[in-house]
Amino acid sequence: MKRLPGSSWAAVHLLITRGSMTSPTYLYDLICSYGDVEDLLPIPAFCAVWCEGLSPQEVAGRLNADLSSAFRGSFRDNTGITMYGGYDARVILVGRTGDWTLLIGDEECVSNTSMAVLSAKGGRAIGMNWGMSGAGSVKYSVDSRMMTQFAITDPESRSGWEPGCLDSYAARLRFRLGENWRHGDDAAESSESITSALVLIGRVTGREIDAAWLEAEHTMYTITEE
Repeated sequence: MKRLPGSSWAAVHLLITRGSMTSPTYLYDLICSYGDVEDLLPIPAFCAVWCEGLSPQEVAGRLNADLSSAFRGSFRDNTGITMYGGYDARVILVGRTGDWTLLIGDEECVSNTSMAVLSAKGGRAIGMNWGMSGAGSVKYSVDSRMMTQFAITDPESRSGWEPGCLDSYAARLRFRLGENWRHGDDAAESSESITSALVLIGRVTGREIDAAWLEAEHTMYTITEE
């Protein structure tokens, strides 16, 4: 993947930060800015889970990662980990963000099974994803129970033990895309829907995903497929 020199990267993210208070797509734009900047290609997939009260090593261990494989890396230099191609091993990026630990990997990381494992023993985990086919879903699991999961572009399409438990975090956010919008709302673009999902998650965890986290080095682990 092509990369810009450090000074050019700084300029790109400065522009995004300056526009963050006015653009309804600022978090989607931020993450996609780590794609192929020279060809203006966004990142085709993004899968992330925030886990409360677990260390990065504990998160990796619950996903059966090889803890001895740990090495340092940043999302900026490893965006390909979000695309699982059926290889013998997968790679995850794990790092602290406030009282939570953020995990970025492929779609297996946000599966219902992984969400249950990551929220086991009284914990909480909240995740989201988008992929080649478009925006995916937001999932919120507590003590291995899927409290709610809903389509990012149509939050009324939801299920779980308490489907509306995140409604209070969704105030003034727009999700509905195209034909899915209802109640007279203006339709949102998928990039705005994804940003709204990330803002909602930031309200739950107390910190939005940002350039500082994506630029910083965290711990990476390998998960070997059996």
